[in-house]
Amino acid sequence: MGKPETTPVVLAVAPVSRGLGYALFEDPKSPIDWCVKTARFRKEEACQRHVESLITFYQPDVLVLQKFEETTNRSRVAALNDALSVLGAYTGVEVTRLDRNNVQTVFDEFGSKTKFGIAKTIAEWLPELGVQMPRYRRPWRNEDHSMAMFEAAALALSYYYINA
Repeated sequence: MGKPETTPVVLAVAPVSRGLGYALFEDPKSPIDWCVKTARFRKEEACQRHVESLITFYQPDVLVLQKFEETTNRSRVAALNDALSVLGAYTGVEVTRLDRNNVQTVFDEFGSKTKFGIAKTIAEWLPELGVQMPRYRRPWRNEDHSMAMFEAAALALSYYYINA
């Protein structure tokens, strides 16, 4: 009799200019923890410390990060993402990077093409996250801070879907 297959615990992190959003899943239908953390000073250090504490406390099997293009205009966010990748490898967590196209391809199968559409789909699937659903962004408004949490959840759910 073989070892029963278990679903990996996935921590997905989406760094943004004001901090980071994260979502931790036991399986695709069971989020454990999710939040948006704002860092005001020494953002990179604060975000790294927070992710390190999440890894230490929850001991996830996989850390999912977004893969940025080489020519991104979000250099500080991309640098933080690289630092989190090193942190994950250092702590012994498998690190996986998904690019925006991977996430869009997965959610396109469910009729969601935009970032807001993906967040709305996640809020419908997981009502516990839906409480923090950002409102539709008009072109003249800044993106809602809570969108980072939905970006992280989209990364985690895409990881499960791709590796099913």
